Amino acid sequence: MQQSISATIWPSHIKPTSIVGKRLMKYAPRGSSKYKGYPHEYGFGHYYQGDIILPPQQLGRVALGEQYVSQKWPTGIVPYIIKANFTNTELRTLQAAFQQFVDNSCVRFVPRKTEKYYVTITNLKQGCYSFLGRNSANQNNIINLQTPECMQVVGTPVHEMMHALGFFHEVNRPDRDEYVTLNTTNLRPDYQDPAFIEANFGKLNDSMVTTYGVPYNYGSVMHYSRYAGSIGICCPVIDNIKPYNGDFGSEAGLTPLDIQQLNARKRLMNYAPKGSSKYKGYPHEYGFGYYYQGDIMVPPRPLGRVAISEEFLGQKWPGAIVPYVVEANFTNTESQTLQNAFRQFADKTCIRFVPRLDELHYVTITNRNVGCYSGVGRAAMNQYNIINLQTPECMESVGTPVHELMHALGFFHEFTRPDRDEYVTVNITNLSPEDQNPAFIEANFGKLNASEVTTYGVPYNYGSVMHYSRYAASIGMCCPVLNNIKPYFGDFGSEAGLTPLDIQQLNVRYCNA
Repeated sequence: MQQSISATIWPSHIKPTSIVGKRLMKYAPRGSSKYKGYPHEYGFGHYYQGDIILPPQQLGRVALGEQYVSQKWPTGIVPYIIKANFTNTELRTLQAAFQQFVDNSCVRFVPRKTEKYYVTITNLKQGCYSFLGRNSANQNNIINLQTPECMQVVGTPVHEMMHALGFFHEVNRPDRDEYVTLNTTNLRPDYQDPAFIEANFGKLNDSMVTTYGVPYNYGSVMHYSRYAGSIGICCPVIDNIKPYNGDFGSEAGLTPLDIQQLNARKRLMNYAPKGSSKYKGYPHEYGFGYYYQGDIMVPPRPLGRVAISEEFLGQKWPGAIVPYVVEANFTNTESQTLQNAFRQFADKTCIRFVPRLDELHYVTITNRNVGCYSGVGRAAMNQYNIINLQTPECMESVGTPVHELMHALGFFHEFTRPDRDEYVTVNITNLSPEDQNPAFIEANFGKLNASEVTTYGVPYNYGSVMHYSRYAASIGMCCPVLNNIKPYFGDFGSEAGLTPLDIQQLNVRYCNA
């Protein structure tokens, strides 16, 4: 979804304004009869979603993975400079916000030395706001924390830092209607405008953002309060559908689910290729703990229903034709790698990946910084027909896009075959310590049932493009998790793409019926 910003609300482009600063000076803290939400919500009508600044070139381009927004901060390091006259107490609040990231993630906010890209932290009388992600012009890498209002609790600077890291508000999740209702009649009269409501309370599209498989979080530091944009404490705008007590959001900063999302966003950036002493498996294995079997995105309804033949998953693409659209800023080399992946199917099977014209069902290919993943088979809703190929990591060899395309065609991992115990052993003591629990092991190393999947009569294939590496989720190159029982040399899986036995399975499923 490319979401445009209404000219009736922002006649030119979104830019800082003292109007918000004056409004915020009337801020009343939680517990007051005049409470109307968090400080970062006082920019409604001037800033996107209340506290996000979009440069002119970003208007209408608000997706996490798009060209102009939310570029990742390399290695999770965010250099900063302070151009603000904070008090000693406010500086301690800022340092406490930085420390939350240090204590709970790989993200570090560090004083700038000579780094090209950096964030400037100010305290102008313009409200609480941040730009989104790392921008190529440092004038657009700004966090403003008006004092004292934006520095009364640690949650507000943490909230703005999350925006600078590329995160939107929780209420904009694609699945939010399952968790909250909006009572727009409780908005201020000047906010009861369709363009305002869409800009500030609209949902983002599945093809543009991800939840990282993390449940909806009423208490997230990125959630609006119940009273965001409301006429007053009498009249909440947002109400919970599931059981939840108290206001939404967090004045205390990061919650466990916020931390889980942060760490999911950064994990693949540590990928080391085969041959490196830090190699820990293929890129599509870096989603363990967040995606089913490391790289499969399961729609909410069929959790616990993962068989190819079941109701919600693994539907075949009619006529072996898979229409696709690309919503990614691939380099020319990466685009060629994708075409090479398509060509493997065209050369060896009847399957064709073709640019979409007007077909009802199609795959959207993205390259957001959320790892390598795909749904399994053709889903009835296109929001679940997504292949994500984070760049450059998921496009360094043709095997990774071929692997995700195989999922989209309805195939699970080779290792989950019902007969796998005849061919491999699993050494769970070599898993990373945080992964050594029964739920993780069952979800990611469990076998599927013979009544649910089929091998198409094709022998077990250590070299399949759908096989885990020996080091999937391992503590390191020293300690393989998977070992072969039958004679086999080298690592499992395939960086080169389809093998003869993969092709045989594809042809049985799609071409010989």
